[in-house]
Amino acid sequence: MEEDKIIIITRKPFNDWLSGLKNPIAIYQIDTRLKEIRDGVIRGSKPLRKNVHEIRIQIASGVRIYYFK
Repeated sequence: MEEDKIIIITRKPFNDWLSGLKNPIAIYQIDTRLKEIRDGVIRGSKPLRKNVHEIRIQIASGVRIYYFK
């Protein structure tokens, strides 16, 4: 059985936002979570609607990652 691959696609607005963050802990937490997702570790996920899910990252301002499958 072929394993599902996780592909993370970021866009310029996201990359600009991330590179503009001043909080190194927040940057680390977001980067770590994206690496975990890429490696297939999806925790704290909540379904929103058909095929759309949300992952919350608990940092000061609150960050959400949305994905679909």
